[in-house]
Amino acid sequence: MNRKARRAAGKHGKAKAAGSHAEPQTVSNAARLFAMALQCHQAGQLFEAEGYYRQVLALDRAHARTLYNLGIVGLQTGRPELAIESIGRAIAMEDGNPEWHYHLALALQAVGRPDEVIAHYQRAVALKPDYVEALTNLGNALKQRGRLAEAASCYERVLALKPDYADIHYNLGNVLAQQQLPEEAIDRFQRALALKPELVEALNGLGVSLMALGRDAEAAVALEAALARQPNIAEACMNLGNLHMRHARFEQAAAQYQRALALTPDSIATLNNLAQAFLAGRKVGPAFEVLQRALSIGANAESKTVFVQALKGLTALPQTAELAGLVLRALSEHWGRPADIAPAATFLIKQDPMIGEAVRRANESWPRPLSIAELFAADFRIAAGNRLLIELLQAAPVADIALERLLTTVRRAP
Repeated sequence: MNRKARRAAGKHGKAKAAGSHAEPQTVSNAARLFAMALQCHQAGQLFEAEGYYRQVLALDRAHARTLYNLGIVGLQTGRPELAIESIGRAIAMEDGNPEWHYHLALALQAVGRPDEVIAHYQRAVALKPDYVEALTNLGNALKQRGRLAEAASCYERVLALKPDYADIHYNLGNVLAQQQLPEEAIDRFQRALALKPELVEALNGLGVSLMALGRDAEAAVALEAALARQPNIAEACMNLGNLHMRHARFEQAAAQYQRALALTPDSIATLNNLAQAFLAGRKVGPAFEVLQRALSIGANAESKTVFVQALKGLTALPQTAELAGLVLRALSEHWGRPADIAPAATFLIKQDPMIGEAVRRANESWPRPLSIAELFAADFRIAAGNRLLIELLQAAPVADIALERLLTTVRRAP
């Protein structure tokens, strides 16, 4: 049992069974069992404590403090549902205890009920305005919901109570950065670092805010200092990569993105950035390999956009079934303008051995017409069933002269 939870259980274990309407003998038995439960709880004997708490509730269902302490056991043993049910019942009987709302919020947070989390932290703070832990967690919960101004207000209230709280200066800096207030964010990150120099996350935040102001040399110093102190911060690697990209240092950017990817292998954002660095450095093959990996993890909007951008204007592509499948998806699922995808689709269609040979024959004999048998060495229906060709014909005009001559020859074939 940790110190905070032991304090919480003990604080609410000293009073008698408040609000009970049980008979005197029942109250006496309940009080004895509650004392035994509390002794076990404070000794960290959670299983035994839970048993005694449940015996108390069998005698007196309205024993609010027992319900609360049973909820604390639920939190300590990884059963947030028990905590929600027990502390919720306690609060329904006695609403005025800020710690009860605080711990109910913790349990609700564990099961992903953010609006209720915020409501109970707010109630805890309303009952105890100097409740630093509740204010901090309320700020964090509001930030996660995108309510940045309210989150900043909570952090400012915490700092009014604890001006030297470095982590809260850092949290406030992050919120200010998200609000597009880089100068104010820089001030908070610098205060956090002055109080806690080992807070490397603040160095990373400082670097990003300096970049937002175009102070790139200072940003590089901050980001490199963060990575020197703690090399495994993927976000700092990403940000340093972004800084290199800004200055067209594509190889250095790719190196930082690869470093970030080693730390977060399934990060689609990192994969997208790495692909863009490869493309900017004219490394088309590696770029498409990275994009295929990103799209296999999750085809989000950014990955689709980067993929289409990579296709635009390219005259040669890696010839793989995986890439052909992605180009087909890009056309059929409308990842971008068909005109931007069509050249790549056309290139891949012409790499099909049967279609490629038919294109060669049609262009060599042009404008003399050929029969289907003369065009295709095998069953014409195999070529006609090419899914990428079908999708291209439905999505965009054919702008490739060689392929259009084949299609025209097929239409005119005797």
